Amino acid sequence: METIETVDQLLSNRRLLDFMLVAERIDPKLVTTDYLKKIFKSDLSDPKSFANTEPDQRFRGLVGSFNFDAKGKINYQATESIQNKRGLMETQDMHVRQTLEEQAGQENTGVRLALYFKRMAGDINTPYDIIADNALAEFIRTTFSIPAEMANADVDMQAKIIEKNLDIKDLQDPEKVEKLVNRFLAMFDIENAAPDPMLLLLGGGGGDISGDTLATLAQLRMGGRGSLVDCH
Repeated sequence: METIETVDQLLSNRRLLDFMLVAERIDPKLVTTDYLKKIFKSDLSDPKSFANTEPDQRFRGLVGSFNFDAKGKINYQATESIQNKRGLMETQDMHVRQTLEEQAGQENTGVRLALYFKRMAGDINTPYDIIADNALAEFIRTTFSIPAEMANADVDMQAKIIEKNLDIKDLQDPEKVEKLVNRFLAMFDIENAAPDPMLLLLGGGGGDISGDTLATLAQLRMGGRGSLVDCH
């Protein structure tokens, strides 16, 4: 890294690029050098630039790690700043996410928890990361219908229950995270007696929960165990 002075030098070193991509949790096999050239030669100060219009914000963070100027050379003066471009962007993005979560929470607690889980999912490495965070723990308990009283159980016991219901590795897969979020929202609606929660499921937003399962759970919530007989 200490020998790199220009964007072109960086782009010519695929081994170094792959190392950086992995560090940003980006699969190197899915990114071509030509694509990275467009990303790195984007003007981060221009909202319409290639990097800023890329939906995956990890690429912005990658480019912002370097203080390249408009000519693709290192801007040594920028390194003297209190915060480089990457730090500024991270601060701005975190502020936006936090604001959205707070606004969503005012309207619907379930939406706030869902947004928070989506933001934090990639940083969850063990069941204990979930247990240590009340919001994540509530998300998981709701998603898998784990009784709230389980929060008072032994920590190791809680971890085993989470592992039984959730493969932590799935949290690195955006599609599986999305399914978990959809499942959570469906279950949250049921627990809070939202009107017609089955409509969301039948419309395809309920992840991998079947309609029969949700109908049974709804009966349990509203009518007790005796109503299970009627469901079947």
